[in-house]
Amino acid sequence: ESLDWEDQDKISITTAALMTASDLGAVTKPWPVQRKIAGLVAEEFWYQGDLEKAVLSAPLVPMMDRELRQELPRLQVGFCDGVCLPVYRALACLSPALQHMEEAVMFNRDRWAELAENNQDEDDETENKVTRNL
Repeated sequence: ESLDWEDQDKISITTAALMTASDLGAVTKPWPVQRKIAGLVAEEFWYQGDLEKAVLSAPLVPMMDRELRQELPRLQVGFCDGVCLPVYRALACLSPALQHMEEAVMFNRDRWAELAENNQDEDDETENKVTRNL
């Protein structure tokens, strides 16, 4: 189905989806780049969480809690499944030329899932394994 350029609601939704896809674009990059960017974003979130904990004594959501950094792969899988894939699947339906972006998200999601599985069986001595080598 092609986009009806006369339907302002559809144009707004499509524009919002394209803007969101732009914001999420790192998740479509080759794995080494995606992993590095995710680590940098995680460090930014953890820094903000540190500040919130120190200044506000506020409870933290898991992605902002540095003490849960070993959960990064599992959190990334959830991020891909719940946020990224719905956006890129919708765009792939709009244009088959965008299918490769959905496939890239799936590839990276699967790499995060592998890391999540491996981290579950490892000792605490490998703490921060995911971000240590970024």
